[in-house]
Amino acid sequence: MRRFVWLLLCCCGPGTPAVSVAGDEVIPFREAWGWAVVVPVAVGRSGVHEFLLDTGTTSTLLEPALAAELGIAATSHANLVTPAGEREVGLGHAELRIGRTALAGVEVLIAELPAVRSDERRVRGLLGQSALSRLEYTIDHARRRLVVHAGHDGGRNPREWTRPSLEARVGCGRSSARLVIDSGVAMPVLFEQGRRAMAVELGGSVRAATNAGDAVWREGRVDSLCVAGRRAGPLSVVVRPPAPRAREEDGLLPSRFFARVRLGLAGAVVRVDHW
Repeated sequence: MRRFVWLLLCCCGPGTPAVSVAGDEVIPFREAWGWAVVVPVAVGRSGVHEFLLDTGTTSTLLEPALAAELGIAATSHANLVTPAGEREVGLGHAELRIGRTALAGVEVLIAELPAVRSDERRVRGLLGQSALSRLEYTIDHARRRLVVHAGHDGGRNPREWTRPSLEARVGCGRSSARLVIDSGVAMPVLFEQGRRAMAVELGGSVRAATNAGDAVWREGRVDSLCVAGRRAGPLSVVVRPPAPRAREEDGLLPSRFFARVRLGLAGAVVRVDHW
């Protein structure tokens, strides 16, 4: 049984300089394992720490040791939901800063990150849509940089926001699927939910390591995938079996599938550029 990691990231070291271009701020990042993006984030009045940038998750997480160092205490509790199940974690609030942009009162879950920190001890948190939905930014994989666009001050979260997603056609047929652009996965993931049949050739089992334990999924292969005006394939994919809580979307598409992804406020997809 092959193993892959659902959420894994490593990052550019503290002190990596950010520069401004025409009002935008450019923050270099480093890729781990050829796909993973991590950015430097300041928490409260502390120095810069390494955070996994994960467009596919709703929550922002702090590992407990960092929360304790900074005096960030849980004021209530919440359920952390992952593909491997749920677990109760602490919930608090923190001020985060990405480059010059301050995000005040971000809701954070205080939770261990075993799937990430087993390989990358420097990573201290995960930056999800509870923070990212306040920004307009570009993940530029081609140049390995995050561009935070001018004109948004990182104020309160929009009242309604969602995960960034695109319509795609698995097998390039008439039936469409909605795929989340997810910077926290290495390869496409399709959800088996019983709503429609997908043209996927299934293979052996694969173990998905998540921050709430491991899950057993299936390897697969699709002849083609049509998305954003281009046909790609054949592609290796991972197929997640039906879950107790069905997702609104039909799967996940790695952000690195594109050379650049520009995302707007509330999780809107502004633009994608192919390699």
